[in-house]
Amino acid sequence: MIVAIHEVTQDRRWRYYLCLLITLFAKNAQALFGLGLGLYAFTKGRYLRGLISIVISIFWWFLATHLSSAGGDHVAMRLGYLGDTKLEMLATLLVRPWIVFSVASPESIFLYTLGLSLPFLALLRKPALACLLGAAPVYLVNVISDSGIQRELNHHYSIPVLAFLIAGCLDSLPLISVKARRIQKNVFNATLVLSMVAFLGYSRVMYFKSRYLPRLPEAVAFQSVVSGIGSQESVLASSNYVVHLAGREKISQVEKEDYKVKWPFDVIIFPSEKALINVRGRLKEVGKTKIGRTMNQVLERAKASGMSCSQPNDYVRLCRKGAG
Repeated sequence: MIVAIHEVTQDRRWRYYLCLLITLFAKNAQALFGLGLGLYAFTKGRYLRGLISIVISIFWWFLATHLSSAGGDHVAMRLGYLGDTKLEMLATLLVRPWIVFSVASPESIFLYTLGLSLPFLALLRKPALACLLGAAPVYLVNVISDSGIQRELNHHYSIPVLAFLIAGCLDSLPLISVKARRIQKNVFNATLVLSMVAFLGYSRVMYFKSRYLPRLPEAVAFQSVVSGIGSQESVLASSNYVVHLAGREKISQVEKEDYKVKWPFDVIIFPSEKALINVRGRLKEVGKTKIGRTMNQVLERAKASGMSCSQPNDYVRLCRKGAG
C-alpha cells in the first residue's frame, strides 16, 4: 500500500498498478483503499491515474462481493442500521448523520481517531493533507460501522489508514529543517514517546494473558486434527475454526442459522465442552454458554444421522460422515 501511494507521482505505471492490484486482492473491502488512492492521485494532479484507480476499485468491489456472497452481505451486517439498500444508507447519512452515534459514541470515535494519529502528530505537516483525504474512505467506514472491532486498533481494519498516515509523514519530511538538528531531535523524541503511548494504550497487550495464551493448547490441538480434513470435504465448524478451513465449496459456522439448510456435512468440528471460548471479552467454558448448548444439539443430530463422532483430544470434538 505504501509503495502504491509513493508511485502515484512517478512516471512509471507498472509498479503502481501492480501494487494496487495486490492490495485489492486481499479482500473486497480494500476497494475503499483504491478509492482513497484515486482521491490522493487527484490531489497530486494525476487525474487519469486517479480515475483509472477508482474504476478498477469499483469493478473489484462488485466482482469480489459477488464471489464472496456465500459468506453473507457484510455491508448489510455492519451498516444495516442505516437502511435496507445502499441508496437508503447514503440518504440516511446525508439527512440524519447523527444516527451514527447510536452505534458509535462520540467518545469512542474520538479515542479511535486519537489512537490512529498519535504516533504521527509530531511529523505531520501541511503536505500530509492529501494523504488524509486518501485515508478518508476507510476511516469513515470504520467510524460509522455497527461493528465496534473496526474501531479497535488491535484488528486489521485500520491498516490502510496507517499506510496513508505513514505516507503523509514522508510527504512532510522536506518541511522539517535538515539544518536544525535540535528540531530533528525533538521531533524524533516526540514521535518515539507518542508511539509508545499509543502502543501501550491501544494494542491490548493484556489480551495475551486474558484471551490468547490460555487458548494456545487448544490451537495446537486443533491443528493436529484439522490436517486430516480434506480440501474437498464440506465442513460445519465454530466461528474460530471456520476461518482455518475456508476455500471449499461448502462450509458453514454453527453461529449462523443457515447451516440448517446446508445439512448434511462431511465433517463437523467443534471445541470440547471444557475448551474456552470468548464471550463478550471474557473466556468461558464452551459447555457453559448458549452456543455450547447449540453445538451439543448439532452433535446429537449428527450421531442420529449416522455420523461417527469422537473427541480426538481434550480440546476438539469431531464428527465424520460415513466413518466407521
